[in-house]
Amino acid sequence: MKIFYIILILIFCQSAAGQNETANWLFGDRNWLSFYPSIITKDSCNSYFEEPQSSISDKKGNLLFYSDGQSVFNKNHKIIKNGDSLLGDWSASQGCVFVKQPGNDSIFYIFTTDYGLGSHGLMYNIINLKTNTDLSYVSHKNKQIASKTCESISVTSHQNGIYKWIVIHSGISNKISAFLLTDKGLNLCPVESSIGYAFNGKVLTYQTKAKFNNGGTMWVVDNMVDGVIKVSSFNNETGMFWKSFTVNEYFDIITGMQFSKNSKYLYIIERELQIVQLNTSTWKKTKIFDIAPTNARMLGAQFGIDGKIYITSVDSSFLSTIENPDENGLNCNFKKKSIFLKHKCTSGLPNFDQSYFYTPAIDFKYELECINNTIQFWGYDTFNARVHQWEFRKLKGGNWQSIGQDKNLNYTFKDTGIYEVRYVAAINSRQDTVSKTIHIYQKINKHFLGKDTVYAKGTPFKKELIAPYGMHCQLWQDSSSLSTYQADTAGRYTCKVTNQSFCEDTDTIEIKECINSLTVPSIFRIKDSLYTYQQVADSFIWFKNNVPFKITKAPVIRLTDTGTYRVEAAKKAHCNRSSANFRIEKLSLHKLNSQAIGIKIYPNPANEKVFIEASTDFSLLVTDATGKTILEAENIKEITLANGIYYFRLTVHNTSYFEKVVVLN
Repeated sequence: MKIFYIILILIFCQSAAGQNETANWLFGDRNWLSFYPSIITKDSCNSYFEEPQSSISDKKGNLLFYSDGQSVFNKNHKIIKNGDSLLGDWSASQGCVFVKQPGNDSIFYIFTTDYGLGSHGLMYNIINLKTNTDLSYVSHKNKQIASKTCESISVTSHQNGIYKWIVIHSGISNKISAFLLTDKGLNLCPVESSIGYAFNGKVLTYQTKAKFNNGGTMWVVDNMVDGVIKVSSFNNETGMFWKSFTVNEYFDIITGMQFSKNSKYLYIIERELQIVQLNTSTWKKTKIFDIAPTNARMLGAQFGIDGKIYITSVDSSFLSTIENPDENGLNCNFKKKSIFLKHKCTSGLPNFDQSYFYTPAIDFKYELECINNTIQFWGYDTFNARVHQWEFRKLKGGNWQSIGQDKNLNYTFKDTGIYEVRYVAAINSRQDTVSKTIHIYQKINKHFLGKDTVYAKGTPFKKELIAPYGMHCQLWQDSSSLSTYQADTAGRYTCKVTNQSFCEDTDTIEIKECINSLTVPSIFRIKDSLYTYQQVADSFIWFKNNVPFKITKAPVIRLTDTGTYRVEAAKKAHCNRSSANFRIEKLSLHKLNSQAIGIKIYPNPANEKVFIEASTDFSLLVTDATGKTILEAENIKEITLANGIYYFRLTVHNTSYFEKVVVLN
């Protein structure tokens, strides 16, 4: 647990400088814009990119990888091992993006999309980073997670500040799918919201642009055919979209969109017409630059580490910038020729996880430990607060309760429900507060599928396996996602479940075909020992007063106490154990033997031959020490036996008596 917390603290520390992971932009026709340690332009040698492009750097701002959705290049501009033939398309708008796996600086995902509702859809690839980047490689390649999607991929952080949401719009319906990437990997069960555009595979509708605001609470997507944009609120805890509406403005061909840092404004590039600023309160647009008279074609828009919005123009050697994106109208200060490039532009700008640019004055991260519903909290502020306070209340009538005054703490929630957690940081006269709503769900039953089971060979069998109630999703061994599964054959059945908090657990049940149950064993007493017999059993499980007592291979135990004894005969591949009971009232008081019923067995010990004299008719069963039957006969007078220990069961008038016989040859 301590190691777990240390890892998460490291995640938090790294994220304070998380913008450095966007410090290198490789795009267009060999252009390279670096923000670290200061803004410079370089020649990237081989980045002849069209529409899809993304790059990612380490926490110090050093370039790691870049891609066009078809190949992955390292900082030395070489394709990494197995990094070619990715199934993204060169013409997919916003068609690739890098995302680092939370809690792991060596694992990176690159998501790609196909062009125009192509069969490849949304895919992921996993990159393993080696210290020597020439040894980095793609370990999972072209894994499809959604088909017939629009082209644009959007990424933002989960509300906890650690996990990542990867969002795609269906190209044939109004569904928006959000996939969660956690420290355990990519969860393949999306959160689906049916409030997007009613796309029906119309030509060009899938060539969308889509963007989150930096805080990950608002998302915008365009419809090129209708010339409109749709804005949705995003619950970055649950992954659900809501409050969706279409902006009452017409837009010519949109090639770029970007929110300002404080999300007060949204900038739209209408390719050959104009750049407009939309006030997100009124959703009215204001022209900030008239493209048409310049005969230019402006493309992608992307927020930068320095707080500016960058824009490309086709066949221009300059990047344009919006210097003050949070200012109204022309005060935003658009500059057409802001950054001189090494080469003319041919495309848009790299696609990034937009939450890298979210840097509020106060915030907190958290991680749910699923077993006990314990949450570790990490406070964050930019003004070196000296006083820290954590409080929570249960929504719908709960009172605020203090849970700690450290900057970082953990707290175990004792009940399910919806909680509001707030973090207060202060220094001198300044005090800032941030709050988040957190759902605590029922913990997952560890053995939700029940016990292993068997069924008799040759008999019909059907068992309904049930996933726990209220899960976000469940995935069975054959990829079925139904809440129940009908098992009708022998085999191993596995179900992986994810609850609404994205806690995951897996349970497995074995169902075996077996031979019909063993027949009931006999159980009898000779002196102070209990013997049993079952013809095919290979082991015996003994119980005393219904408490497990001993497991034996030999069919005998020594009595040490009175009580009710039970023996279960067992054999591998048989369905069930069969059992018999015997009550012991006294020990060492009666010593019944064969002579008590007029039968004499001699000699004992014997040398090969054993003789029997009887004054009445009897039946005889002779077994060896393992319970194997040696002889069954009636009124026999002489027996020849090999060296060993034998048990004689003599039955007269339905009453049986037993005697142990030793043969020494």
